[in-house]
Amino acid sequence: MLPHSKMKRSQALKAAVASATVTLCASPVWASGDGGGVTLDLDNSLFIQLAIFIAVYLVLKRLVFVPYLASLDARAAKTTDAAADAKAIKARAEALQARYKTGTVDAAARAQAERQALRVDGMAQKEAAIAQAREKTNAEGQQARADIESQIGTARAALLGQVDDLSQLVVEKVMGRGA
Repeated sequence: MLPHSKMKRSQALKAAVASATVTLCASPVWASGDGGGVTLDLDNSLFIQLAIFIAVYLVLKRLVFVPYLASLDARAAKTTDAAADAKAIKARAEALQARYKTGTVDAAARAQAERQALRVDGMAQKEAAIAQAREKTNAEGQQARADIESQIGTARAALLGQVDDLSQLVVEKVMGRGA
């Protein structure tokens, strides 16, 4: 417990003892029958009462006051320790929460970067597949054109060989000479 609160308790205890002493020391004041005089008797009973009071005070101090004040101090110390522990736990929890938030932000940034990298990689693969398909299609188209040109050349050669025969047949038909 704090030193100034011990001083306050000690001063309060001393004030209580002083007020009890004054109360015990003052013998009952009785008004006399004649209407005004106050008699104050100081005899041996005052010292006996004072001795009894001091003995009771010392016994109570040892058996009640000191243990009671010690228990108050112990309770205050436990409360102070518990408050300090609570502050430490709260600070640790806040640090863990900040670390968690930082970790989630970092993880989200890494995930976003990974998504972007995968997207770029996917787009590159798509473009490569499209380019490969175009090349294949162009090659097949050129092969088909070459085949068609070859067939056209073969057909022309065959038709050129028949042109003379067909021309002769047409002329005969037109002139009416043949069949």
